[in-house]
Amino acid sequence: MRAVLFDVFGTLLDVHSVRALAERLFPGNGATLAQTWRDKQIEYTRLRTLSARYAPFSQVTREALEFCVAALALDATEEELHALVAQYERLAPFAESREALEALRTAGVALGVLTNGDPPLVRAALDNAGLLPLLQHVLSADDVRAFKTAAPVYALGPRALGMPASEILFVSSNGWDAIGAFDPAASLQLPELPWRRPVMPGDTLRLEVDVLRIGTKIQRMRGVASVDGEIATEAEFTAMIDLRNGR
Repeated sequence: MRAVLFDVFGTLLDVHSVRALAERLFPGNGATLAQTWRDKQIEYTRLRTLSARYAPFSQVTREALEFCVAALALDATEEELHALVAQYERLAPFAESREALEALRTAGVALGVLTNGDPPLVRAALDNAGLLPLLQHVLSADDVRAFKTAAPVYALGPRALGMPASEILFVSSNGWDAIGAFDPAASLQLPELPWRRPVMPGDTLRLEVDVLRIGTKIQRMRGVASVDGEIATEAEFTAMIDLRNGR
C-alpha cells in the first residue's frame, strides 16, 4: 500500500454535527432534520447522476435542505437556511481523524481524499477541521460531473496518484463506497483476485463474509464467492464501519 484516499463526509468529518445548530434553530427537531437532510442529500446525488443532471454538491446540499424543512413544516428563514448550509464548511472531525492521518503521513504514505464535495466546499471544510495540511490530494467528483457510485469518480484515484489501484487503500464509512469501489468497471478496487472458476451469465454468485477482527471503525474480514457450492474466488479485506454510530 503506497497511498490512502479517504472519503470526507461521514468518514473524516461528522455530517451529523449539524444537529447542534439545527436544534438551536428548530428546538425539538434538530436530530430529525439532520438525519432527513443527509438522507435526501444522498438521494439527490444519486438521482442527478442517474439522470445525467449534475449540479455541484453544495447546490445539492442546499436543495435537499429546502425539501426537508418544507416536509417537516419548519418555518425557516433565508438566513437560517444559509446558516445551516454554511455549517457544512465547519463540520466537526471525528476524534481519530487527525491521529490516523498523522500516523499514515509519518509512515510515508501518500494521503488524499476522494469526495462528492465540490472543491471550494471540501477545502474549506477540511481546512476548518485542521486536516487540509495533512493531505496531498483533494479529488472531487466535480471533476467528472457525476457522484458516487459512478465508476469515473473512483477512477480519479489511480489517475491522479499515478499508481495502480492495487496500491491504493480507499477508506470510507459509507456502504455505497464499498459497492462503487468494488465495481468491476471502476478503477479503484481490490487487487485482482485469483478466480478458480469462471462466473457466467445466469450463474448465481453466493457471497459469504466472515468477520476476522472487530475494531472501533476498521474491521478485518474474509469473503468467499461461490457458484453451486464451488468456490469461485476468496480474499481477506478491510472495511471501515463505525460501530459506535451505526454507520
